[in-house]
Formats: sequence, structure tokens, C-alpha cells
Amino acid sequence: MRGDGKNRRLKEKTGKNREAEENRRSIKNKESVKNRGLRISGRKNKTGSLKGYHALLTGIFLVASCFTLLYFFVFTDSYSLFRNGDSGSDSYLIREVREAVISSADRNHDGSVLQEQTEKKAGQQEHNKKKLLPCGIPVGIYLETRGVLVTELADLVTASGDTISPCDGILEPGDYILRVGKTEISDKEQFRELIQKSDGQKLELLIERNGEQQQAAVTPVLSEEGEYAVGIWIRDDMHGIGTLTWLDEDGNFAALGHCISDIDTGRRMEIDTGQLYHAEIYSLIRSSSNKPGSLSGAIDYRLQSCIGTVEANTEQGIFGSGNEGIETLILDRLNSCYRQNTFENLWEKAAMETASADEIKDGKAQMLSCFSGEYQLYDIEIRRIQGEKAGYDNINLEITVTDDSLLKQTGGILQGMSGSPILQDGRLVGAVTHVLVNDPTRGYGIFIENMLEH
Repeated sequence: MRGDGKNRRLKEKTGKNREAEENRRSIKNKESVKNRGLRISGRKNKTGSLKGYHALLTGIFLVASCFTLLYFFVFTDSYSLFRNGDSGSDSYLIREVREAVISSADRNHDGSVLQEQTEKKAGQQEHNKKKLLPCGIPVGIYLETRGVLVTELADLVTASGDTISPCDGILEPGDYILRVGKTEISDKEQFRELIQKSDGQKLELLIERNGEQQQAAVTPVLSEEGEYAVGIWIRDDMHGIGTLTWLDEDGNFAALGHCISDIDTGRRMEIDTGQLYHAEIYSLIRSSSNKPGSLSGAIDYRLQSCIGTVEANTEQGIFGSGNEGIETLILDRLNSCYRQNTFENLWEKAAMETASADEIKDGKAQMLSCFSGEYQLYDIEIRRIQGEKAGYDNINLEITVTDDSLLKQTGGILQGMSGSPILQDGRLVGAVTHVLVNDPTRGYGIFIENMLEH
């Protein structure tokens, strides 16, 4: 357990109204148009040549009509949908048409695109067979960095009165210091001790920058306080409250639907390990225009309150394995709805199939949240199905809260609700990931199939 000196902070992503550019390229239909079984009846003419003339005119008319209709439906409609920023089921169908045309073209070469799409479809069908238990339960999240994270470079005043920055041009915010000499770094207290023991001698560092390891060297200087320092701010852990999304039959869990980022650098946090804990929500700050609210609570860090181990921090959420405590917590929170005395019975009643992206539709849906301490379903609407817009794997659904009781209580989506399951037609389809700052009644969600890809 970390002491009070630890700086535990978790950046909960607030919503940003990201509107990606719509694709303006027209779809090229590479297959020929064939007139099959189409016949237009007319009055018979006794003159053969005249009959042939009429047949020729009729043929020209039919061919012209076919190309006109082809242009209108394939080029005009699809371009209009992308140009005007239309979305939902119509634009999603247009995207499927484009993929079908690309597949048809590439199939003549090596069939690789077709094979990839076939495998992806098979994977989606497999996801649908997988049952998950939607949770919507607030939990405490504690993460430890791999090594120590450099959050900021700083000037320091030396014992001689000079102002210098020893790490300028050597280290950058976002770097992870993994090793000093031959010593693996586990926390910031250990790193500070090694700095003090250096006696101002150069230290060889192993750092990780943008996913790649490299060597660096820094020379500690004696500060005006009489201690050796290198002029950097560092962090080795974070904590905060988020929402548990689902648990599978093997005890694996997922939460948040987005990564945990460092609050200073804004980058995804590279973790060594982490834990999931019980959390109690005591109050909430209500959302208002241009000011999203948040859940306020406390994390119970006692050993018996640990309910799982966090193993991965990804763009699609945090993932790990639960212990018996997580089953007890879920049974307690969901029991107000399902009234089951064992977790096995609860699983039989509450576990749901998942939906693939192409099975989700615009319209009514529900958000599951236990922030009040009990199982509650709140009405929302899926306004737009965006796919993977602007390169974000976790911005797939645009949602709007329509539930009067939730709007009255919270004003919309709160920070801390990230990970709340989205249900539609009795299936788990996604999870809430973002709230829009200028309109907290709206936000974004991730496809559940994207979380399952982890």
C-alpha cells in the first residue's frame, strides 16, 4: 500500500465534441450493369424494318435509363450522405457498400481483403455467442507506473546560486525512467535515494520514450537546500473512481471503455500493475451547461477490499482478473433487481449476449448504473452510429440521456460514469466513454465488440 506522499490522480476523460471529416469520395462501381429479363411491351408493327427501328430505340432508351438510375443511386445519394454529414443507419449502409466494392476489386488479386472481412465477421459472430454480466458499478482504481513517469522539467537553484535545468534536452515529459545504472526503478522514493547517493556523479539511465527504450545520462547537482537533484517532477501511481463495465464467466473484467491518461502529460499511462477496490459514492456534483459534474466518493484501500488485479491499460479500457470479492460486490449491487442468493444464480439471470456493431441501431437504449447504490436502468437514445471516427476506437456511439429521473438528479452524464454499460434489445452493445462539455446530456460510447478485441 502506498503512503500519503504518493500522488494518486486519475484523469477521467471529459467529453469533447469531435466531428470527424466525412468521406467525400464517390463510390466507384467496377461491375458492369446487365439488363436481365426486362421487357417492355408495345404495339406490334407489320413492317420488319420499322419493328427493328423501334427495337433499336427501345434498347437505347433502356441502356440510358439504367445508367441514369445507376448514377443517381450509387453516386448522387452516397455523395449526398457524406457531404451533408448524415449518419445513422443510412450512412452505415453506404460504408458497407464501399467495403463490398473494395472487396470485389481486390478479390481478383489475392482475396486478402475478402478473407480479412470474412474472419472479422466470424469473430463478431463469436462475440455474440459470448455472454457477459453487465455491471455498471462504481469502483476504485489504483495503478502503478512502470518505473517512474517524468511529468515536467523544472529549473533549480544550485548551492552556488545559479539557476539551471540539468535534464533539459535529455529527458522529456512522458518519459519513463526504468533503470538507474543496474538498479530497476519501482517507485519515486527509490529514485530519489539513488539521486542522493550519487554525490553529483553522472548517472546512466534506461528510459522509455514513445514505446521505445533508449539510454540517457544525467548529472545531479547540489541544490540550495543542500540536496542533490536533477530538476524533474515525477509520478509513480494514480488513483480514481470509474465504472466496472462487465465480468465474463472466467472472472475477467473490463472497465471505463477508455484508457487512463496522466493528468499532466495527457498520454496513456504505461502501467506495471494495478488493483480494483471497493468504492462508496457519497455525493455528486450535478452537471450543467459547459460544466460536467462528477461523482464524489472514497476508495477503501484495505486488503480485504481489493476485488481484482488490473493487468492492462488500453485505449478500449482497463482489463484484468477479479477475485471472489468482485462476485460478492456484484451480487450485492445487482441483487436489488434480480433477488438471487448466489452469484451462480445471478449469472444465469443477468448475463447477456453481446451485439456486434452492425446489429446496433439508432433509437432507444438504456444505460446501466449503480452509482446510487442500487441497480438502475436509465433511458438514453443512440443518435448516431459513427464506427471508428477520427481514429478513435472508443468513440463509436453518440448518445443522449432522455431519462427524466436521471436528468433531474445528475443533469446528464457525470465524470466517473465512464464504463457504464449500454443495453439495447436485451443485449450488451457498448459502454459510456465521454461526456460533451457544452451539453452534458450528450456523450459518446464504445462498441462492446471493440472492448472484446482486447
